[in-house]
Amino acid sequence: KALNRSTVRGMKKCYLQELSRKRKAEEDLTISSLPSKKRGRPLLLGEELDRKVQLYLRVIRESGGAVSTAIVLGAARGIILNTNRTLLAEYGGHVILTKDWAKSLMLRMGFVKRRGSTSKSKTTVEHFHQLRREFLDQVMTTVVMEDIPPELILNWDQTGLNIVPSSSWTMAEKGSKRVELTGIDDKRQITAVFCGSLTGDFLPIQLIYQGKTPRCHPHYQFPLDWHVTQSTKHWSNEETMKCYLLEIFFPYIDSVRANIGLEEDYPALAIFDNFRGQVTDGIMELLQQHSVHVVKIPANCTDRLQPMDISVNKAAKDFLRKQFNEWYAEQVAKQLGESHSSTDQPQPQPVNLSSATMKSVGAKWLVKMYEYIRSNPSIVVNGFQKAGIPQAIDGFQTLTTDNSHDDSSNSDNDSSDCE
Repeated sequence: KALNRSTVRGMKKCYLQELSRKRKAEEDLTISSLPSKKRGRPLLLGEELDRKVQLYLRVIRESGGAVSTAIVLGAARGIILNTNRTLLAEYGGHVILTKDWAKSLMLRMGFVKRRGSTSKSKTTVEHFHQLRREFLDQVMTTVVMEDIPPELILNWDQTGLNIVPSSSWTMAEKGSKRVELTGIDDKRQITAVFCGSLTGDFLPIQLIYQGKTPRCHPHYQFPLDWHVTQSTKHWSNEETMKCYLLEIFFPYIDSVRANIGLEEDYPALAIFDNFRGQVTDGIMELLQQHSVHVVKIPANCTDRLQPMDISVNKAAKDFLRKQFNEWYAEQVAKQLGESHSSTDQPQPQPVNLSSATMKSVGAKWLVKMYEYIRSNPSIVVNGFQKAGIPQAIDGFQTLTTDNSHDDSSNSDNDSSDCE
């Protein structure tokens, strides 16, 4: 069968390229077959950079470190910064590093996802709409009956924050029977108590580090209105919650009452979940003493009815993850710029992610994260709106106003009939 000229030209070009490669490599010039064309999309980073990233990740994994999407993104960014930063989109290039790309790279490396914990999945909530209606009715009734202003309607929530976002997942090679993970029950993880108001205020934060004494705290000066403490497993408990109420929550509602001209014991509303450390008799009595009413979020509904969980927690974790990726990239770029072998090729080295190092670094990120959320009150407000809280309150008040107008109109009609 006759070949097209374009096909022959392509074969000739391929032959000459292979011949040139053999000459440069000082190999036998005999060519018995031509190299096949690579199929699929071209590599985002190109072959050389892609190879360097893979090499770095294998060094990390062989040293026992977790290889997560965050590590992949940070490593790739650092290697590009060290090699040719103009490839990145922020410097005018075409490279945009995403989670999907990181997962694709790990799959190409022959890695599969392995779980490092046995935590149970969330149960599906039956009759959620009924639970939601009952919850919102309780909020609305409390606000209306006690005439609580929006500034004094607050929600708090405890959330775990990973300074190193490896969590309980890593990537292990196919066929591996045992996976040693770094990051499970990690002392770099802390608990934060977030609280926001219906008007978008974001209260100072309580941080709980893992340890028995304040020596476990990072060497960093946090804002004076924050409360930094510790517990044996960095978890919130009744003791830390009492400290939170006395150090942050009550001073805040006292200042709000004073600012809007209300009495010192004017009612406020606290919305929170059924976490056992905060529904004790001691906590409830303390709230009652400060004229704070309570509405509890139904079990297994916090992801849809708790404002902090809906909007603030995710925003905080995304912010910290971005800070980590940028910091990790800087460390990789710095190491590769300083360390070279005899062949002048960068030698990949694991970044120091020790607890002592990451606590101090992470402390700065926590303050920046707080300032970011505080300067964007819409993040807090969105959580209340998605839970349906302001709509429930406004809907009742609108209905009441409409009914009063109807009554007033009927009253006028009745008086004219009497005349």
